[in-house]
Amino acid sequence: MRSGVERRVWGMAALAAMLAIAPGAGPARAQCLACSAEMWCVASVSGATLCLGNGEACLMGGRCRAGGSGGYQSDYAMIQLTVLEDAPGLAGPGRARVLRDAGPIAVGRAAQRLARDAAGGAAAEPGIVFSGVGSGEGATVAFRSRRGDGFTLRRDADGRGAVVTLRALHAGRPGMPLARERLEEHDALAVRVTLEGRPRIVIVQAPTLPRAEGEAREREARLALRGANGARPVPPFELEPVAD
Repeated sequence: MRSGVERRVWGMAALAAMLAIAPGAGPARAQCLACSAEMWCVASVSGATLCLGNGEACLMGGRCRAGGSGGYQSDYAMIQLTVLEDAPGLAGPGRARVLRDAGPIAVGRAAQRLARDAAGGAAAEPGIVFSGVGSGEGATVAFRSRRGDGFTLRRDADGRGAVVTLRALHAGRPGMPLARERLEEHDALAVRVTLEGRPRIVIVQAPTLPRAEGEAREREARLALRGANGARPVPPFELEPVAD
């Protein structure tokens, strides 16, 4: 653990403290998500429908119960998500660009390069606000800052990719559409959002993979996240379930 860095769980912290990962229950049989003590997302018999972790912080959003909807599916519904400082070349609130064949990793430094490419390649790489990897499927979750602004995210599997929908958060509910794109396995989506009263860039990648392949991809993403969140490991938002 880094000196002076507080390892925290946001969003469903009280629930996380009570969750018990079922001994002997393999990920393929579990439907829900929870944060581990190491601040990564793991399969659980109850917990959340969406989870993101980076080894320093872990967030969960949306209540999930075994046998219900949402959470883990038979395939690995992966989410790689990074929030960065603004990239001025990606002009206009809600401006979105799909980066085709962006590669298998879209967190950490890879996300910074993708944001620069989305902005036209001339600007410097924007700083990372939060970068994490996890899973989630079939539920809309809000990324809400303390100011009450932010965005919502929904991921719906489609082949080896997914349809990813982002909307502006307005009065605690999904508001103006920011992007709705079908992403192939190696595609990434860059979207300009408002978070903490200022423009940010969100990079999302959402492959849908067989479980063993997805778990191997997540191990690669975890390596890419080492040191990526710098001196600000605690994200400036919480995850909350919202109705579409």
